[in-house]
Amino acid sequence: FVGRWLGDGWVRDGFRKDRPNGDGHGQIILCDSYDKEKELVDIVSKISENYNIERCRTAVKIKFISQILCTWLVEHFGKGAMNKTIPAWVLSLPIEYRKCILSGIIDSDGHSPKEHIVKITSVSKRLVLGIRLLGESLGYTTSISHCKRPENHVIEGRTVNQHDTYTVTLCNSCKRRTGIEADGHKWYKCRSVASAGETKRVYNFSVEEDESYVADSIVVHNCQDISCAGKQAG
Repeated sequence: FVGRWLGDGWVRDGFRKDRPNGDGHGQIILCDSYDKEKELVDIVSKISENYNIERCRTAVKIKFISQILCTWLVEHFGKGAMNKTIPAWVLSLPIEYRKCILSGIIDSDGHSPKEHIVKITSVSKRLVLGIRLLGESLGYTTSISHCKRPENHVIEGRTVNQHDTYTVTLCNSCKRRTGIEADGHKWYKCRSVASAGETKRVYNFSVEEDESYVADSIVVHNCQDISCAGKQAG
């Protein structure tokens, strides 16, 4: 369910002024193509017996009410396409849970251009980075690409706003692996470095005996020793 919701789901958790204490209605929606209707019903029916099926022109939506689940989803996985994410605790779940979440994302929002390869695209950079880490934890070889989009686009005669997209590619074929695994880490070749076009002040969070961090799904190391930094620079 969580994977499906991350791939193509949303919530309506607005508050109604006419209700006591501004109670929210916590509606949860899953969406997919018509051929996936039975799959969506099977997933939602395990959570709620009271759901509604809405068949639109191009897709089917399954809707149900759960204020508790709605609040939990927003708190841990974000709200809105731009803000969806995968929290760090998901990466420490048992392997069968991680497989389920990734499978749900792939089933709802993935496509396979070649055998053994799956691509997932989102406007949320944080979500794509989370999917990459999730895939790596399950043995996939991964890569990420960024696509700069025009601010506006015309769809069926309507002008709509659009955002840049990020795509994570997952590969589960040993023959196509491009990374090297060593000491619990996976090394990939850096193919390009792009300037962010801006300068910002940064702060270092010092950790005893270690200066390593995970930034944008990459493990990085800050060396505070001048001689060490000099060697690294050289």
